[in-house]
Amino acid sequence: MGKTERVSMRGVRRKTAGIFGRRGTRIPHVTQQDRADITELEQLRANSRLEPRKLRQMTVTTIALKVCASALKVFPQFNASI
Repeated sequence: MGKTERVSMRGVRRKTAGIFGRRGTRIPHVTQQDRADITELEQLRANSRLEPRKLRQMTVTTIALKVCASALKVFPQFNASI
């Protein structure tokens, strides 16, 4: 595990965290599925000249996870545990 930092929450964030915590146990979880056009992504993978073997071996899931990890570094509040 990496380094963690404790930051006290105040006001709206604290109230929201409490409500979401209670709702998470009472409301059924839902899975959302949408369609996305990944034609350009597949063309990028197929035509890549930068490390072609590695990029072609990457799945769409792997690419999505790398994008999410980068976003969480930029927006650390989304990467918080309550």
